[in-house]
Amino acid sequence: MVKGLFTELIAEDTCVKVYDPANKMLLGVFPNFTRAGKILNLTPRFLQNKTETKKRVYSEYYKKEIAIRYGAMKEGDKELIDKTLKNKKL
Repeated sequence: MVKGLFTELIAEDTCVKVYDPANKMLLGVFPNFTRAGKILNLTPRFLQNKTETKKRVYSEYYKKEIAIRYGAMKEGDKELIDKTLKNKKL
């Protein structure tokens, strides 16, 4: 189980989504904060803090401000995770 804000969610059933808030567009879906942090060049704890406070953060990778959200995995998210990781070559 994940401790903290998301106590009801099991880690295997969750994902991290990265959005472009200006265009309201999904940029990527990651299986966890560690994988997202590797690509975005930010620490997993920093990403988790920004998710909990719903604050935006500037990403050097995307060269823009992004919003990070954490939640239950929905239908189709596994395919988006695979596509995101394949495109980022991790």
